[in-house]
Amino acid sequence: MGLIKVMTPEDGDKHIVWDPSDEDGVKKAKKAFDKLSKKGHRIFKVSRKPQRTGSPVTEFDKDEHEYIALPPMAGG
Repeated sequence: MGLIKVMTPEDGDKHIVWDPSDEDGVKKAKKAFDKLSKKGHRIFKVSRKPQRTGSPVTEFDKDEHEYIALPPMAGG
């Protein structure tokens, strides 16, 4: 199973889940990933290994276990 954790002011903590063997689920997750990227979210691959930081990514991988999507920073 794959998971994208989305943090947004509008939705709070939202989860997008997919099964890599389910083609429709993968398409929906990729579409959500691409939409978040276009909206300026920074998306990180989560490492399950101790003392490793998440790596920012720009491409969806259906076999990845977990991503975290953070909204763009607003500054002034």
